[in-house]
Amino acid sequence: MKKYLFTMLLIVALATARQAQIGLGMGSSGINVKTSAENDLRFIGRLDFFIGGFSRVTPEINLVHQFVNESQINAYFGGKLGAVIGDGFDEDFINIGVPLGIEFFPLEGKKLSVAVESGLLLQASEDIFLYIPSIVEFTFYLR
Repeated sequence: MKKYLFTMLLIVALATARQAQIGLGMGSSGINVKTSAENDLRFIGRLDFFIGGFSRVTPEINLVHQFVNESQINAYFGGKLGAVIGDGFDEDFINIGVPLGIEFFPLEGKKLSVAVESGLLLQASEDIFLYIPSIVEFTFYLR
């Protein structure tokens, strides 16, 4: 019964994602979910995790504006809010940043993308760190 319920929920989720024009992918920052590559204002959600000698989960949400929206390339900037939660640290961190990214579409129809992103990131707990992270990710758009 659980197998059928899971399969049914997966089919409904994929059909909904297809209608909502959502992209799913993986990259150096874990898994990602992106709204349509055609919209000028987009959401990008990411979830990174590590399980080893200690555990760490890094959820993140971005609201970005595309200032270039061409057939094979998008460029965007925006705001980022995230956290680093884990048992390998004395405390958890809050991340606030300004991402700047370029997304390439090697195939027609904007179904597959390769994105590179960087920007400024402020990581705060008891101490405050400012650094420039970099991300590379692949995304497949369900539409």
